[in-house]
Amino acid sequence: METEQILKQQYDAVLRCNRCGFCQTACPTYAITGMEASVARGRNVLCRNVLEERLPLTKDLYAPLFECLLCRACTAHCFPAVRTDEIIVAARNAYYREHGQPAILKFLFREFLPDRRRMTHTMRFLTLGKRTGLSGLVRLTRILGLFGKQMMKAEQLVEKAPRRFLQDILPEMSLTPPRVRARVAYFNGCAINFAMPEVGAATIEFLTRNGCDVMTFDHCCCGLPAHSYGDLEAVRTMARQNIDAFEKLDADVILTDCSSCSSFLKEYPKRFDEDDEMRARAEKVVAKVRDFTELAVELEPDVAPMADKATITFHDPCHLSRYQGITKQPRDLIQATEGAEYIELPEADWCCGGAGSYCIAHYGLSEKTLDRKMGNVETTGARILATTCPSCIMHLRYGISQKRLPVRVLHLSQVLTDGGGPL
Repeated sequence: METEQILKQQYDAVLRCNRCGFCQTACPTYAITGMEASVARGRNVLCRNVLEERLPLTKDLYAPLFECLLCRACTAHCFPAVRTDEIIVAARNAYYREHGQPAILKFLFREFLPDRRRMTHTMRFLTLGKRTGLSGLVRLTRILGLFGKQMMKAEQLVEKAPRRFLQDILPEMSLTPPRVRARVAYFNGCAINFAMPEVGAATIEFLTRNGCDVMTFDHCCCGLPAHSYGDLEAVRTMARQNIDAFEKLDADVILTDCSSCSSFLKEYPKRFDEDDEMRARAEKVVAKVRDFTELAVELEPDVAPMADKATITFHDPCHLSRYQGITKQPRDLIQATEGAEYIELPEADWCCGGAGSYCIAHYGLSEKTLDRKMGNVETTGARILATTCPSCIMHLRYGISQKRLPVRVLHLSQVLTDGGGPL
């Protein structure tokens, strides 16, 4: 599809923005910069001017287009519910078609993420470097001034590298319970597989404890990283691969414990607006997709008591709360856990500033957004900060470490199994 067509498809949405300004109170980037180009209203005006050929798509538009977190906070406060995130993604697609996509992004989205074997080999090499201390070279290059704070943050986001990935551990786990209530196909997201296998293990333990026959299967990345950068061709490639894999499954539910993955998988049909056959196939298979929090509540689960009594608060990932409308379920699950004292987090749905690679690519904005989140966490006095998105987990742990707060960041599945272990 040509650039003009992709962007022009959003023209009606752009026109629905009446420039009222209610998005200003909700936008994390506007709260930091105070600049009109940093809020949905301003970004939509820029896109409208480009579409109406009153403004060329120059490199000066990079910051307004790419500094958006795609958190949908603006949409939640917008009376006509303008999906500014979709407008921005289309504009990013147009930007890269106009100015060229960086080679590293093209390789990442078209060669690396669709190929799970290549990802596995590369991640084994990278995690070996982290475990053996070779990543200390990053600190050295920072001292020498060869790289900026972004490189340092990238190295610190993963506290420690796992010795084995989740895909290595799964064959050793018991995946079939004595009494089967549901057949669940587990979508093993990239971040949990390669960086947080303990989260996936907790999820599997919870599922089997509650009567789920868990099956694993071959699939690739959900495609969300490519979508965030506007590489819609790469998105469709990965979506087709996963739809092919889904169609082979004899499962009642396709489940993931990554809320970013679940939100994007559910939107697969939208990626094939020009292909009726693929859209129909996508609609059929993604009807089975559930986020962990959804299925966990539906199971009316047997929840393990906390290893130690603890105060717990919950951060709403943007892709769980605004993209999927799921907010009550995780809180109900925590409150039903013996030994857990739930404390509501102020501005619980305010973006943490992680947003995948955003926290590295836009270091300054990300840090200030995270500071606001950390301030709210500190006011709760909670000992555990729970959430359901691995990107959020990594960024929140980074913030906790930087602020030296006595708080552990856990995935909800860890809270529901053993509270993540003794405090």
